[in-house]
Amino acid sequence: MALPGLMGALQGGNLGHAIAGAEGLLEKAGDDARVHDLLSTALAMATNRELAAKHARIALDLNPDDAGLAKRAVSVLQRAGEYDTALAMVERAMYRAPGDVMLEKIRVNLLTDLGKHREAARAIKKLSKKLDMSQVVEGFSVALLSARLVPSQMDAAEVVGELGRFVGDGSLPGAMRRAGAFEMGRLFELGGEHGRAFESYCLGNELGELEWDPDAHTARVDRLLGAAERISEVPEAGYRHPDIAGENLVFILGMMRSGSSLLEQIVSQLDGVVAGDEQAAVLRMVGQIESELNPGEAPAVLPMPVSMDRYTGEHMDRIARAGLERYAEIVAQRGDASEQMVYVTDKQTEHSVMVPLLHKLFPGCTVLYTARDAVDTCLSNFTTSYAQGHAQASRLDWIGRFYADHARMMAKWRGMDGVRFHEVEYSELVGEPERETKRVAEILGLEWSGSMLEFYKSKRTVATASQDQVRQPLYTSSVGRGERFGELLDPLRAALGAESP
Repeated sequence: MALPGLMGALQGGNLGHAIAGAEGLLEKAGDDARVHDLLSTALAMATNRELAAKHARIALDLNPDDAGLAKRAVSVLQRAGEYDTALAMVERAMYRAPGDVMLEKIRVNLLTDLGKHREAARAIKKLSKKLDMSQVVEGFSVALLSARLVPSQMDAAEVVGELGRFVGDGSLPGAMRRAGAFEMGRLFELGGEHGRAFESYCLGNELGELEWDPDAHTARVDRLLGAAERISEVPEAGYRHPDIAGENLVFILGMMRSGSSLLEQIVSQLDGVVAGDEQAAVLRMVGQIESELNPGEAPAVLPMPVSMDRYTGEHMDRIARAGLERYAEIVAQRGDASEQMVYVTDKQTEHSVMVPLLHKLFPGCTVLYTARDAVDTCLSNFTTSYAQGHAQASRLDWIGRFYADHARMMAKWRGMDGVRFHEVEYSELVGEPERETKRVAEILGLEWSGSMLEFYKSKRTVATASQDQVRQPLYTSSVGRGERFGELLDPLRAALGAESP
């Protein structure tokens, strides 16, 4: 297929078709930057970040004068955690296009990502002199960049004042005002002003205008649990990959914001562990099969194997093949050839809905479930400005209902035969890290290493809302966070069935 057709496939969400087509075009047009650019974007959307970064670098080498391509390439490299390379690319692009303000803003964010806060602050001052600060969008963008440098380089009160002015300006797009409101909430909370922080978080969620039907979700969980009752009747997947098996897989699950990214970063420090990040191959195939089995139903936002009791051997093989081939790719791309791979991790939290199915698909796999205080977990979701979706986190009662349904699933999975299910309590992990990391290493049958406690020194980064947490030593300040908001969280506690402190 020609390039325009592949672009259409990409825009339509058909990532597999776009990737396969672009890879085919490379045989005839390996020196066409546009093909590498498209392939890089599609691979990044499919969470194949390392290979996406490779093609981003090739695209920019082939066409170094294209500022738009440079911005896309840098975005891909950021998602892959290659901040140093991304910064070098931005600075090269700025040399070729010295008047491009967007490149300068990207550079500030990269400097902040790399912990070069003083240099980032100097760059913001230079940028402010170039911009027309009377323009709302320009002033807001500088305030948002400055917020990331509080308190190391910027004054919290001054930045909050600027953000408040812009968040209250109805001429700004809602998405920008939303981002500003969440930053204000974070800064207020940093200063101990929990009432004002809560108001800002509420405003940020209101500006998202997201819709969620908690009753419909509860009904789907009921269907899922009913199907799980008959999981013993579902055939085990017959497909086997020559290079990787269920015994090599560790699924790190849990509610969003429960510590799964942190746990994977810690586990990835062990010899023989290849970190897989969040993979979607299994989820996508489950979603496809569910659509085939239930043609009259609208596709669900969160894929869930509610019909798994009707899965045939052919269905199971399709899912297993999609997963195992993807995990084998990860090992090939990220594994150290000098060491034998023992495990590849997948911290896709949405796999929590299919724990009994995972053990049918990948016999011998291990589940590490990260558990965290219900109120703290839900509050963390409510106060996180997610880049995509997660409407259930935009209201306290919604996220409380969502957590309650999640807890019902976990109670069911814990008691099922044939499931290797191990809990890692967040408060214990951060409170007694040496004891807990040794326990995790023992579960995996691997030799404990002190590097597990120094995970924050790893060059590996994550592309989730937890990216800042994994770059610093373990801290306990998030434990009991909900208590600091007092009765403001009573709607959440009511949805959870909990009492006020």
